[in-house]
Amino acid sequence: MLIESRNDEMVAGSWLNKDRYDAEATLLPQALRKVEFEGTHFLGPYEFKYHSPVKFVVHQWLRLPYITVLRDRLEQFQFNRQHLVRMDRIAILRHVYEASLETPRREVSSITVAASIYSNRIFFHPDKNRMLNHCRLLLDSLVASGDLAATGTVYTLAPTALQTLSQYEEEERRHLDVLSQQCALKWFTFVLIAVGLLQAYITWMKP
Repeated sequence: MLIESRNDEMVAGSWLNKDRYDAEATLLPQALRKVEFEGTHFLGPYEFKYHSPVKFVVHQWLRLPYITVLRDRLEQFQFNRQHLVRMDRIAILRHVYEASLETPRREVSSITVAASIYSNRIFFHPDKNRMLNHCRLLLDSLVASGDLAATGTVYTLAPTALQTLSQYEEEERRHLDVLSQQCALKWFTFVLIAVGLLQAYITWMKP
């Protein structure tokens, strides 16, 4: 109810009818105690909803909505200065796979993927269009390789994606094993050199 006038005997206003307050209404003052409070503070594109009149008044008095907007704009400013790292095909495929585990036959798009990876702040970033196009190209590439299926602008996981992920993880594991072996070989070589130098020093120090 939008209160327009009030006196000791009656409260007059309008009920919300769809999206307009055009249904006239009158209430007794004591009836207001049974009416649920709902307030919305519009501040540019921001909306602040309240279900407590006390909270509404306190927030307005402390200017908390304005502080929240200022903080959000500062965070967006900092985000806009960042250089966004582009995701590769496997990272995108893993993202779609994880989303499909939560919701079978989960449909994604370049917009939902970008929002999930970079948060909704991506839509206010100067490189928004480039990043969205990059995500779309990667998704189309995964469709071409048979890992995703496309219906219009939405994509779903294909069964072959599991094999692709398994092969990549196996190759990644082998690569890590090779790096581990190379690291161990370097340390072994270092130890041999140290032992050789120590033996040479002992031999040289003998009278």
